[in-house]
Amino acid sequence: GAVFAPAEAIDFTAVAADAEDGDLSAAIVWTSDVDGALGTGGTITVDTLSLGTHTITAAVTDSSLLTASDAITIVVNDVPTVTITAPADESQVTVGDEVVFTATAADTEDGDLTAGIIWTSSLDGELGTGGTINVTTLTLGTHTITASVTDGDETAGSAEITVTVNPAPTATATPTATVTVTPTATVTVTPTETP
Repeated sequence: GAVFAPAEAIDFTAVAADAEDGDLSAAIVWTSDVDGALGTGGTITVDTLSLGTHTITAAVTDSSLLTASDAITIVVNDVPTVTITAPADESQVTVGDEVVFTATAADTEDGDLTAGIIWTSSLDGELGTGGTINVTTLTLGTHTITASVTDGDETAGSAEITVTVNPAPTATATPTATVTVTPTATVTVTPTETP
């Protein structure tokens, strides 16, 4: 069945008719096998369903006490929360740098989902899985890095940051000092006679 978040407003609609009594939609009684009575009428809105799988039944009884019903199954499931803890959003790195990505993931129904985190880059595709990955292969440019996880009911949660990869700096050798040699003493050689 369809999946909804806790406290999400869900509209349920049904039509009921009877040959003797005509339109019975206003008399439809809605129930959940988990939460019990939900309301009465052709359309109701419910935002109080508890977590789990619900069989929602719409039932009606005519003036002859004959009953008809129909049911659907829905799931109320919390979206997993993902928190990226490193690096900081809008980080700047140099191409070839090792970047350590760290995140946690949790779900109300399934608990710790950190080991199932999948890391992707908008430029480079999948980067790795798990709570911590080390990456040295990010290409130049601004990456949207996404950490995502899926719980046991196939509900996905994610978080994003941006990381900009800059080119490596280039070094140019330029002289930093000029050396000038000036004489500080004069040496004169005078020949002398030997006897």
